[in-house]
Parts: sequence; C-alpha cells; structure tokens
Amino acid sequence: MAVIKPLRGLRPAPRFVKEVQAPPYDVIDAREAKTLAGKKSILHITKPEIEFPDGFNAYSVEVYERGRDNLQKFINEKILIEDEQESFYLYRLISASHTQTGLVCLASCADYERNIIKKHELTVERKERDRIAHFQYCEAHTEPVFLFYKDNESITSEIDGLCGKLDPEYDFSENGVRHVFFRVSDSAVISRFIRYFGNLPALYIADGHHRAKSSYEIYKKNKTNGNPAAETDYILSTVFPQKEMCILSYNRAVKDLNCYEADVLLQKLSDKFTFHESAQPTPAQKGIISFYLDGKWNSISIKPQHKKEGLKENLDVSILQDFILKPLLGIKDPRKDSRISFIGGNRDAGFLKSIVDRGDYKISFSLFPTMVNDLISISDTNLTMPPKSTWFEPKLQSGLILHRF
Repeated sequence: MAVIKPLRGLRPAPRFVKEVQAPPYDVIDAREAKTLAGKKSILHITKPEIEFPDGFNAYSVEVYERGRDNLQKFINEKILIEDEQESFYLYRLISASHTQTGLVCLASCADYERNIIKKHELTVERKERDRIAHFQYCEAHTEPVFLFYKDNESITSEIDGLCGKLDPEYDFSENGVRHVFFRVSDSAVISRFIRYFGNLPALYIADGHHRAKSSYEIYKKNKTNGNPAAETDYILSTVFPQKEMCILSYNRAVKDLNCYEADVLLQKLSDKFTFHESAQPTPAQKGIISFYLDGKWNSISIKPQHKKEGLKENLDVSILQDFILKPLLGIKDPRKDSRISFIGGNRDAGFLKSIVDRGDYKISFSLFPTMVNDLISISDTNLTMPPKSTWFEPKLQSGLILHRF
C-alpha cells in the first residue's frame, strides 16, 4: 500500500511567485532558460548552468555549487520561505479544456524499491548522476515528480471539497494555464489523506523518472551507510487521479535517411506497412503513423502479418522504433543517437512540417498519443516503453514548492 507523508514546504513568498516559477528543468535547454530566467527565477537553482558561458560543462562541480549557493541566497533574501508546520498541498491546473488537481506530498523511497511506485521508462545514467549531484549539493528536492493513482472517489472528493473552501496560497496564469496552489495543514485532513493513500495498491510515475530514481539512489546510499531515517527517505511528488491525466503525442524527427533516397525508403516501408490514400498530418487513431517527407504527408499502418505479440510491441512508439527507426534509419538506441530529436505534443503538425521544410531534419513522424491504460498495463507488468513515449500536458511549473533534507 502507498505511503505518503506531509512536508514543510520551501515555497516562494506570494509576492514573488510569478517571478520564481518556471518550466521544469528538463523541458527547456540552457539557451531557452537564459532567455526566460529573471533574477528571482527558480531556473537559477534548477539549471544553474545558465549563469555560465555557452558551452560550459553543465555537469561540473562549479555548476552544482552555484545551484546550492543560489538556493541559499533565495532563502536568505526570503524569496523562498519554509513553512513551520508539516502540510500537504493541492496544486490545481486549469486550461481552456482541462482541469487537474494533485496532492503535493512526500512519497516513499521504500515504495519505489518495492515497485509500489511503478515505472514505465528506463533512465539514462548521465541524467541520474546529474540530479543526484544537484539534490545532494542543494540538500533539497528542487522539483516534484509527477505521479498518478487509479481513480479513488474518497481522495478526489476530499480534494474538490478543500479547493472549494480553502484560500489559495498562489493563483496566477502562465501560457494559457491557471495555476492555483493551496496549503492543507489541518491534522484531521492530513490523517485522512494518509489513510486514503494507504489503501491504494500503487502509484504510477507519469513524468520525472530521473528525479524519482535520483531520490531513490540518495535514499539507498544513506540506508547502506547506516544513516537513520531522514527526509531523504522520500520523493517530493505531486499525485493526480488517473481520470485527469492528459497525454499528448511525443513525436520524432530524424536528420537524415541513413543513406536512402526518399523513393527507396518509401518502397521499403511498403513491404511491411499499408499506405492510406487519405494522409493526415495527425493520426486519428491508434495504429496509424504519419510522417512528413519531401513536401508530403503520408499515413501508414503495420500490415497484420507483421504485427508482433505483446502489449509493448504493439504500441505505436514501439512499431515506429522496431520497424522504421532501427532497421531502416539506423537508430538503434534513441536515447543516445544524436540524429533523432523528440518533439513534445505541445508542438503541432505544422511545426513538424516546418523543421523538415527548412532543412533541419529530413523526416518527421507524428504519432497518436499513448493511452493511459496502456501506460498502466506496461507498468503493472514491469515492462518499459521506448523513451519519450508520453507527453503530459499541462506541465507542472517548477518553483512552487521545494523540500529540504
């Protein structure tokens, strides 16, 4: 059963929240972060390489020390203030067509070890080492992991009731999304949430596999060294109900055709794929892959005789990888190959077309979004999806809460 714990959140003073908040560290590069970051931006803590010249080693000790020093500076200047009482927090995101509300809490690293916190992606060791070092230098979790749970009426009704009567700590809009943040300090309510989550068989990672794994590795190291139970036994998390998950496609673009001419590639694709007469830039259903090549959109689906057995093998992202990217375009490991880029679902088909038309890429692929039930089935059977299989939207803004060790 899932274990959660309240925390003393380290949070922006309300008058600074708009200046502090920023996109998650891993959805923007250093150049974008430099453009976005004002003097009080959380990016000075989560991506401290923005304070160094272009090309500076982002994984150097100097960068991690700068993140630590900036965190202390924000605390000293009371830009960030730590709550005196352990609390849960509610984070509601509202867009034109979607609302989701999560509980901000500490999830258990022991649950991660026991696979009560379930994963669906492999992590990259270099990125793990980066967040481990970052958390250890800062002595804090600087961004939450995005988790979800199978729908539970007791939890969602409790959350909805609280959002209707609590005064928000923060309420601001950014890029078309309203972000509302509440603090829950009532001990009876805290006890109820702990009991509700204690009845859940599992929590699922939606986004933040590297942050979760890094938190676990720090916990494991402390446990091995015989250190007593501490705040490092937990993972800073925001947990949402399954029914409120919004998954967009995670598309791909490749810089070359692996020495094939376009007409030869099309011919090879026809061996195992059916080409649809009416090509759509955005697939209308699962099982269809669209791609843009030589000024034209094509829509294809795998021929029945070439389908493989198994849930993982029949994911669209797996079909793309196993039948096109690897055997034809030579991309054996998409986590390491510099020829492939992953395009989040917040970019439309027009963007996929434009990056090919201007010559940055030779071909781009548009996918139907992975279904949340498929993600759950993959996680429950201890399988992993290809990297970058899901793009959750809206993104949780960073800087609203940190957790000090």
